[in-house]
Amino acid sequence: MRFDFSVREIRLETSRLLIRPWQEADLQDFHDYARTPGLGEMAGWPHHKNLEETRNILKQFMAAGEVFALYHKGDHKVIGSLGVHDPLHQMPDLYQDRHVKEIGYALSKDYWGQGLMVEAVRPLIAYLFQYTPARLLCCCCLESNRQSSRVMEKAGFTFSRRYKRASDQATSQPSLEYLLTEETYRTMKTERVSFLNDYNAGCHPAVLDALNQSNEVRTAGYGLDPYCQEAAALIREACQAPQADVHFLVGGTQVNLIAMAAGLKPWQGVLSAGTGHINVHEAGAIEATGHKVLVIPSLDGRIGAEEVDRFCRDHYEDASAEHMVQPGMVYLSQPTELGTVYTLEEVEAIRQAADRWGLLLFVDGARLASSLALPSNSLDLPALARLADFFTIGGTKCGALFGEALVLNRDSLKTDFRSLMKQRGGLLAKGRLLGLQFGALFRDGLYEEIGRQENAWAAELASIFRSKGVDFYMPPQTNQLFVILDREMEAALAARSDFERILPLDPDRTVCRFVTSYATRREDLDHLFF
Repeated sequence: MRFDFSVREIRLETSRLLIRPWQEADLQDFHDYARTPGLGEMAGWPHHKNLEETRNILKQFMAAGEVFALYHKGDHKVIGSLGVHDPLHQMPDLYQDRHVKEIGYALSKDYWGQGLMVEAVRPLIAYLFQYTPARLLCCCCLESNRQSSRVMEKAGFTFSRRYKRASDQATSQPSLEYLLTEETYRTMKTERVSFLNDYNAGCHPAVLDALNQSNEVRTAGYGLDPYCQEAAALIREACQAPQADVHFLVGGTQVNLIAMAAGLKPWQGVLSAGTGHINVHEAGAIEATGHKVLVIPSLDGRIGAEEVDRFCRDHYEDASAEHMVQPGMVYLSQPTELGTVYTLEEVEAIRQAADRWGLLLFVDGARLASSLALPSNSLDLPALARLADFFTIGGTKCGALFGEALVLNRDSLKTDFRSLMKQRGGLLAKGRLLGLQFGALFRDGLYEEIGRQENAWAAELASIFRSKGVDFYMPPQTNQLFVILDREMEAALAARSDFERILPLDPDRTVCRFVTSYATRREDLDHLFF
């Protein structure tokens, strides 16, 4: 099945190439490679005899709108072509009902052997499957054209069959047909880097070393071991909170729901920004504890003291207040799910509002290391311990294999808390595995160093995005970047990296999230853009 397609408004970019429509100014570059004997013949067309022939074909390219020019950014010239056409032959019976396009290409002999054509074909494949009706792509070449076959194979195409193909050049050779279905493309394991999140690697080497060295040591279970005791002491010292209780749990959702169960009465709910993790990404875990998430709208992921005051005032001034879920806690994320950061003054104001209305204050610190590493941020661990009734220190997203630390400051929350952890499945039998990891993170300042490192990579990535004219949905602050990508750049980046699509702004632009971590490397950024 065929469909309309035009290259006229499309521009794709790779590390070395611009893939764009042809221009009249490309005439000489086009002729320089198209006149080379043997080049066109390998693709089934005779090489150009003179400049006038090249001019006529260039006009055809520009009129039909089916062929891109391949512009080499380093050498500042066009070095080849990349076309998207309706197939001239019939597809195998199995694919008769598929929307299909055929990809054809040619490259100057001066640039063979550099991987440029595979570099060009991959983002085009991504664009066609993502933004057009295409569900099947084919490529064809003469049987003797082994170079072209290798390009197809490296780009993910699979050999389908030999057949006799009509061409501009008389030949007795059969052609080879290679196919790539959308289903195959979606499952292809191509070389790519991941900016999906900050826990896609295993764990920091220092954490792994601590686990390995203690593997044969036998200890008590359920967090009653020397490693957990040491880690708790280190955290209390960092927080300047000798009176705090510290508990270690496996993951963020687990610790959040246990915190809500501990702090809320059965008829109470928790105030949260609409983007809050407990509201959006925990599958109703808080509601499953019997407590409602009371949403406060927010444009940047943060809520303020005024919003807390207004919500509580509206609630208690309502004549039917006793029939409604009562606010009992304020939930903050530091940093927020949009990468923004609360200041010390903002949290102090929220603490005062919470006190006015008798609310607990809980801070989700899954990515706390990133906010603590900001030089301008005065909301440090001692300040959090002073202001929050309880808060978490993230390990999963800060170099640990898994784990979160919960710091309890309010005495009324401490009684029987371990029994609640047990009831809710949060008391790990091999609890020392958690203590070992947080001990490694806090013993020699590694936790803070990881925060600085991931922020530094994010800042460098943000700088590259700016240099390419990319706008941000939220100003970059921590290790989460929210960028606004047009369809062409999104397709180009998706061809070589993994990232999260957050929301569409309009038919042509999407907000996408890129996250850096301790495991981010220079080559990751280079692979993404260069």
